[in-house]
Amino acid sequence: NPYYFNASFQNAQLTTGMGAFMTKQGVKKLYLIGADFEAGYEHTDAAKTGFKGEIVAQQFTPLTQLDFAADIAKIRASGADGVFAFYPGGLGIAFMRQWAQAGLVGKIPVFSNIALTEPTAFQAQGKSVLGTYVSAVYFAGIDNPVNKRFVQDFKTKFGRDPASYAGLAYDAMMLVDSAVKEVKGNVKDQVAFRAALKKANFQSVRGSFAFSSNNHPIQNTYLTVVDERSDGSLFLKATAIISEKAADNFVGKCPLK
Repeated sequence: NPYYFNASFQNAQLTTGMGAFMTKQGVKKLYLIGADFEAGYEHTDAAKTGFKGEIVAQQFTPLTQLDFAADIAKIRASGADGVFAFYPGGLGIAFMRQWAQAGLVGKIPVFSNIALTEPTAFQAQGKSVLGTYVSAVYFAGIDNPVNKRFVQDFKTKFGRDPASYAGLAYDAMMLVDSAVKEVKGNVKDQVAFRAALKKANFQSVRGSFAFSSNNHPIQNTYLTVVDERSDGSLFLKATAIISEKAADNFVGKCPLK
């Protein structure tokens, strides 16, 4: 549908590059675990892409499950030397707190994306997430003037770093704003408004921004690690770009040109 635009990401795009990174980190035996719904399948499958070692398990747990003791015991017994875990929201808080209670922080590295941990979850997770590797298409540490201003304004108002969805939502608003200006407010001219959206003539907090032929972003995927500031606050520390200016995996299947 030519009227569909996505200013954030397609699920697999968020995790692209993590498999190759885990191999580079020396992970030989990988345990994949995630919530039992579509995003869980897509992210764990994306984490396998580029991984050269052995997949010892790919396990899914119910969305209502908050007790992970049995699952963590399975991970420990599997001999895995790396875990990719996809647990958004409260699931991620519960999983990482129990991971720390099991004494596994610093013993088996955890890899994920911003669904597992980021500024909105840090207070509840505490130091259980220190050292966790997290991929993101947006995080507060992206180094460009537009993002630096956004982060400062956000911290002034809310007292913390913006989480991923804050930056992506801001970009979505700036995208729409740029298109409304382009058509001088005449959004009833749908053809012109759609063309203006496609131009993406705005300054993104992610840096460069453009749409691919299927109206999904062409963008970087970043590798970050949870670190601690001198005041004890946690933040996502920039480590590397693991996928550079890439379209999503499905662009070739879309009939839009």
